[in-house]
Amino acid sequence: MKCGVREVFKRLTETGKKEDFIAWLACDTYQDFFPTLIATVLSQNTSDKAALKAFSNLVSRLGSLTPSALLRVPIDELKELIRPSGLLNSKANAIIESAKLFEDGTDWFVSMSCEDKRRTLIGIKGIGEKTADVVLLTCFGCRVFPSDTHIKRIFSRLSGLKMTYDTISRTVLDSDLSADELLLFHRKLITLGRAVCSSRNPKCSVCPLADCCEYYASGSQGVDASRGRRSQAD
Repeated sequence: MKCGVREVFKRLTETGKKEDFIAWLACDTYQDFFPTLIATVLSQNTSDKAALKAFSNLVSRLGSLTPSALLRVPIDELKELIRPSGLLNSKANAIIESAKLFEDGTDWFVSMSCEDKRRTLIGIKGIGEKTADVVLLTCFGCRVFPSDTHIKRIFSRLSGLKMTYDTISRTVLDSDLSADELLLFHRKLITLGRAVCSSRNPKCSVCPLADCCEYYASGSQGVDASRGRRSQAD
């Protein structure tokens, strides 16, 4: 990339609102990783707005999102409660498996190293590295870096290469950003992806990273814009 990770971090100033990030909202509200884990599961492959609706349904029904409370909910009712988030079967199963794992308490998990926590969470069926890393970074300050579609798109455009989850993680973690800065960087990038570096018709003219970006240098944004106009005409 033309600009290093620290430079990209410094240039991005917009961090979004807490309500725009369900994991941030859940961890800050409950000061507990377990509700945050459930919220992050609900956010898989959907918007945070849809996930928040499903999460709110669970809170309204249960009052407290504890493992034992979730396990008392019949599976069909659980699916109905989380319906706004989609992927009902896989998400309901991941929630149930998570609740079973922590039914007898969470102290054993909290006392683990970040590496062991990550391994434990990824071992739950339906929970991948992104979900695990969001919880670990948001609630435990672990030095991990989760990437979503926005972050992958931004890094791929900046570098001119197709960047994978692992490649982005290595690139960011090789920088000198602290865990607190990593969390802020995660939010800054997603905010940029939502508001400026969109998949179609990105607003490159107002992007603070334009001179760092191989995609911008290539003139590809003009091609995307013309495709967008053709699509709208069709």
